[in-house]
Amino acid sequence: MRKWLTLLILAALVGGFAVGCGDKAPPKPGEKAGAPPPPPPPMPAETPDMEAARAKAEQALPPAKQAKPGK
Repeated sequence: MRKWLTLLILAALVGGFAVGCGDKAPPKPGEKAGAPPPPPPPMPAETPDMEAARAKAEQALPPAKQAKPGK
């Protein structure tokens, strides 16, 4: 019984060590280790065809139902 308990604890320690050490990727060339990721690129400005598509989609939506007071 004691042998199995020792093996179980040893397996848990080895597994935890492997999980903790295995998730670190090496830094890419020209990148400092531990540097935060670069910010995402800015959203593109809305073009006239995007505005027309938005207006068309809003017209296709059914009218919103009003919430009853007190609920």
